[in-house]
Formats: sequence, structure tokens, C-alpha cells
Amino acid sequence: MQIAQMLVGVGITIASFLYAQDPSCGVVRDLIPWCAGMYATYLYFFILFFVERFWPSLFASSSPSSRKESGLEGGGNSNGTAPAAGGVGRSTATRAVKSRKEE
Repeated sequence: MQIAQMLVGVGITIASFLYAQDPSCGVVRDLIPWCAGMYATYLYFFILFFVERFWPSLFASSSPSSRKESGLEGGGNSNGTAPAAGGVGRSTATRAVKSRKEE
């Protein structure tokens, strides 16, 4: 869904650029490059996340050292994905919360 949203955003930004050629258009021309950069960056990251999440075999040929640096080895989740934000896997974070409650 986010990929579709970013595609629409890129399309609207391109349309804004084309419509901005008309002097009577109210589009703020200075914002167009910023919008294009933002939508293109998020589109890239969402596609990368999608591919890594649903086709991890495409990245399985990477060397063990690069997998360790990316967090996919030795700290990743049981399904081979990277740990949650902050470098802590979900099960580790859950255990930490439970142990705090027990104290």
C-alpha cells in the first residue's frame, strides 16, 4: 500500500512540475525538487523493504560478514529478518518487559 502511495506521490510531483511551466499555475516551484526527492527516497526504501521481506532469497547470496553487519545474522528474528528498531529483536524486547514487571 505504501508503494502505491509513493507512486501516486511521484506522479503528482511530475504533474506539478509540468503544470508549473504555466505562469498562471499556483504551484510553489521551489518545493517540487524537495517533494520529488522525498517521494523517490521513500519509494526506494519501501520497495527495498518489500523485496527483502518477501524475497529474502535474493539477498541470501551476500557474504556472511555483510549479513552480520546488517543485523541479519546473530540477532535477527527467527524468520531471517533484521531485528526491530534499536537493534533488539521482538522476543528480546518482550523478555525485557516481562522481567521488569516481575521486579
